[in-house]
Amino acid sequence: MDKKSKVNRAPLAIIILLIVVCVVAGMLAFPKIRAALSNKAPTDTTSAASAVITTLEKSRAYQYDNMEIMKLTIEYPEVTLTNNPDAAQRINEQIELQVGAHTKSADELYQEAIEAYDDLQKEGFPFHPWEAYLKFQVTYNAHGLLSLYIDRYVYQGGAHGNTLRSSATW
Repeated sequence: MDKKSKVNRAPLAIIILLIVVCVVAGMLAFPKIRAALSNKAPTDTTSAASAVITTLEKSRAYQYDNMEIMKLTIEYPEVTLTNNPDAAQRINEQIELQVGAHTKSADELYQEAIEAYDDLQKEGFPFHPWEAYLKFQVTYNAHGLLSLYIDRYVYQGGAHGNTLRSSATW
């Protein structure tokens, strides 16, 4: 009886799978290769696909009883996208909403600082000036993506302030 040799197909399948994975990974990793294979022009991955970021600052010292009892500091980006001004406008509007909300919150906090100042003065205790701080930090700006985190810090005269960190990606 003639026995046919059996080929173990598992190693062959693994090798073929590895080749396919490498080809797909290479296509995803290299935009020019991906563009050549799809017959499209390569996507611009240089600075033209990045946003131009201008850091703006706002600050205000809140005075009461001839003393600065609170300080507001805001550092935020203004985004310019020459290839997509509408997107830049929407991003800037979102940032401005957060800046406006933090400013309004600081104005309300100032009223609380006045009350705390008056109470501490009556009791003979020292008053430590309060602070409200908002800072945007760009963490990624390439390939048409902009990502940043936002730190909100408030100090109300106690042992330490409180920080809240959030993020946004467009």
